[in-house]
Amino acid sequence: MKFRLLAAVAAGAMLLGGATAASAATNIAGETATYNLNVADPAAGFGSVTSYGTISVFELAANELQVTVTLNPLFDFHEGNSNHPALAFNIAGTGLDFEFVAPASGNTGAAQFAFGGAVTSAGFGSFNHSLTLTDPKPPPNPFTGPLEFTVASTGALDITSFTPDAVGGQDIYFTTDLIKNGTNPGLTGNVGATLVTGGVPEPATWAMMIIGFGGVGALARRRRPRMAAALA
Repeated sequence: MKFRLLAAVAAGAMLLGGATAASAATNIAGETATYNLNVADPAAGFGSVTSYGTISVFELAANELQVTVTLNPLFDFHEGNSNHPALAFNIAGTGLDFEFVAPASGNTGAAQFAFGGAVTSAGFGSFNHSLTLTDPKPPPNPFTGPLEFTVASTGALDITSFTPDAVGGQDIYFTTDLIKNGTNPGLTGNVGATLVTGGVPEPATWAMMIIGFGGVGALARRRRPRMAAALA
């Protein structure tokens, strides 16, 4: 009898594990993940700032995401160099297609964003995708954001497709090169984004969890009368 109960508990645990895996691989429109731009490269010299901005990832449809980068008003995107991309990230997917939402075509009227390939972000390591910025004018850039773009894939793609680099004990999902435009303007450097929230379990996940717990509970209730009879 103990073996059967343990087997039921193990089966429930397997259901829970399977449900978690299904959640990571299943597309559902409306899921979101939020990241905080809160880890500055020490070389930037920005001092203590709670947040340099936020990045949100929204699942528009199966295999299509929208990324929105909103900066702290004290900072602008900086025209950097090969080690200071306007944005850098790792994303898993096949046949990826990137398109700008804002600014349209990546053109701010005074500067130009463009999609790029693999880069090294100073202080944060290597990433497989990037955005560059060509800005012929000194800051502040008249583009106040937010920067928005979509990414679609011919294969599996959801909010968990962005993967981190481990830096200083923290998981960094995005980096951006910023320039300060308020007090002590002109300071520049890369800033990394950490995950704040990553969506909620999907309906299929909740259903599998309920089935797993229900099966374990039913077996436990069935076992109680037998135990009582044995003790009588």
